[in-house]
Amino acid sequence: MPVRTPTTALVEIEVDEAKLRNVLQTLTSAKNRAPGVLRSAINRSSTYARREILTETTKQYGIKRPNIVDRVQLGPRAELARLSRTITVNRRSIGLVNFSAKQTPVGVVSTVRKGAVRVSRGAFIAVGAQGNRHVFRRKTRDRLPLKSVYGPSMTHIWNDSVGRVVQPRIDRFFRDAVRAGVQREVIKRSGVR
Repeated sequence: MPVRTPTTALVEIEVDEAKLRNVLQTLTSAKNRAPGVLRSAINRSSTYARREILTETTKQYGIKRPNIVDRVQLGPRAELARLSRTITVNRRSIGLVNFSAKQTPVGVVSTVRKGAVRVSRGAFIAVGAQGNRHVFRRKTRDRLPLKSVYGPSMTHIWNDSVGRVVQPRIDRFFRDAVRAGVQREVIKRSGVR
């Protein structure tokens, strides 16, 4: 049985009645084509949004794309009956070892935010029970028990700064995708090439 992890919806692109009416007015000669235009724009915009979220995260944080690509997921594609698509992220924190962590005599040095070095005193890098590398810290003065050390979650990264940068780009891309789809349909209906 697969383990289900909690997720949070970051970006949801949904079309309300006002947007649908606006596209319908623009496509007077092809009213039945408006939902198709919106479906296409939603699907293209959500794919673009996921790519931008991953790109901006790797620009601002000291983490590589393969370590976060599975944490940002696209929901089912938009259909004519359901004009929405959701991007969800895994809310679990990301292991500190993924943020360019290096072992030093003082502890572990990592770069959570680019340009800012974080020192975890007394921490060390070791192989965990599942065979993966982790940053650990002792809970007591004894050898055991150990505690894993984590960095921020994708939800925190989105709320901290990535969301403010990416959301306007997503909105602009969606508007442009709708406009291009409308123009394509008008040209197709008018027979002009």
